[in-house]
Amino acid sequence: MKKYFIWLLIFTVYAVFTVGWVSTGQLMPSIQHELSINTQQATLITTSISIAKIFGAFLAGWLVFKLGMRKGYFVGCLFISTGVFLSFADNYYAILIIRFLQGLGSACALVSLSPVTQKYFSGRQKNLFVSINITSNTIGNIIALLFAGWIASKIGHWQQALSLYSWINLVLILIWLIVTKKEERQDSQVLMNKKNEFISVLKSRVTWGMVVYYIGPILFLNSSFLFFPTYFQEYSGLDKNSFAIHLAPALVSVAMLFAPFFGFWLKRKGVYFKRMFVISPVLTAVAGIILLVSKNDAVIMTASVMAGFFFEMATPFLFNLPVDMHNGSVEKTSYTMSVFWSLTYIIVNVNNEIIALSVDKTGSFTFGFSYMFVLMALFVPLSLWILPKRECFIKE
Repeated sequence: MKKYFIWLLIFTVYAVFTVGWVSTGQLMPSIQHELSINTQQATLITTSISIAKIFGAFLAGWLVFKLGMRKGYFVGCLFISTGVFLSFADNYYAILIIRFLQGLGSACALVSLSPVTQKYFSGRQKNLFVSINITSNTIGNIIALLFAGWIASKIGHWQQALSLYSWINLVLILIWLIVTKKEERQDSQVLMNKKNEFISVLKSRVTWGMVVYYIGPILFLNSSFLFFPTYFQEYSGLDKNSFAIHLAPALVSVAMLFAPFFGFWLKRKGVYFKRMFVISPVLTAVAGIILLVSKNDAVIMTASVMAGFFFEMATPFLFNLPVDMHNGSVEKTSYTMSVFWSLTYIIVNVNNEIIALSVDKTGSFTFGFSYMFVLMALFVPLSLWILPKRECFIKE
């Protein structure tokens, strides 16, 4: 029973952080008004977290290397809890620094989801909970979209509302420290073994195959909440009273909530991960194109659900790769996810800027969305060549 509680802790830590992150966008008008900042400055409050995740993912691997999983996770997630000082921050730059620190901590929480799950579970349970981990971000998104404004109105001020999520996270990681066992002291030989494992991860075809595969899909994921709302409201040509304008981006997220369970079921049935890495992007691209070119509300909303579902059904296969390696370990999984997320966030931030710049230059999303689908077409086949064969992984 204890292992389920520990898993629920790490799941909730990232979900609660996501609520606070997404809520910032919902509360942005109040933030801009009170701080007297322009839209670009306000946007930086949110994007600073994405930038910090690049460094935070490497930080997570370093903390596990130096302190072990228990203390490393605690110290890393303490950065999320710096948000408790938002209540006292009285200027824009103080808030920006706090959000950057929270971004560092959130990357530690994200990177640790798979290795902590691997530590406490085995076999099909391990694969199931690694698959469910994916939904922590989605649940946080949905809660924020539905309740961020209501929570802020009940508390009375956006600073206190955003601080609340950090207080919750602080309580959760203190509970983590209480319920998890102390790890053995690390001697020089243990540190040398960890160093060798980290070097092997940098050379691993699994690490680089995961990064290359995810270049296109994660850009689609980010576009669903970064660009789709703007596209449907201002560039799609839909009637302003269209239901699709408001519902399409949200439907993508809702579909992503259920797809990992279907993906896990397919994994249990023995579907080969490389086959899924072809099926998922192809179906996502087809549904995504229909979603973006159609002018019919029903078609757009149906395609939104399908695109979100098809995208997310491959992620149980992706994030179970490092935990299913024959020579895998908790530390190696942690290092793999650290490198994976660091490189992924670098690439996706660059690609986000390319799409945003193309919209400014051309006045439409045609180039940007075409670029996204071209990335899928180019890098998915390359990832299949990089990733090792089925024999390198544990069979259920």
